[in-house]
Amino acid sequence: DICITSYDEICRIAALSDKDWEDTKHLQAAGAKVLPEDYEKFRDKMERPHMSKQDILERLPKVLHPLYQGFDPKEADELPELRGDLDHKIELKPDDTGQPPKPSSQRLRPMSRDEARAVKLYVDDMMKKGH
Repeated sequence: DICITSYDEICRIAALSDKDWEDTKHLQAAGAKVLPEDYEKFRDKMERPHMSKQDILERLPKVLHPLYQGFDPKEADELPELRGDLDHKIELKPDDTGQPPKPSSQRLRPMSRDEARAVKLYVDDMMKKGH
């Protein structure tokens, strides 16, 4: 049996485990599941107001101060302007009948309520930003 939990919890359990390394390695490889506290941290981060320029500069080493804009979350919320031929295109090949490919009919992976809430929060935030 595999118990799926947050990655931090897996690391904590692995550090405390008296089982051999191979077992804890498989436990870490099992992946992570969004727990309520993970969702709360994610939601708090998404709803937190952007840091001011002064806040960012206080956290950055002085050598990175000239590159401040690269660490500005407001800048990350915006897409760059279109650049013509430099923009990447994904052209889908038609199927054997010449029709455009159909979306996959594969079932979505089941999610817990907290995982679904986190995905919705993220998608809503990206849509609000115009992505």
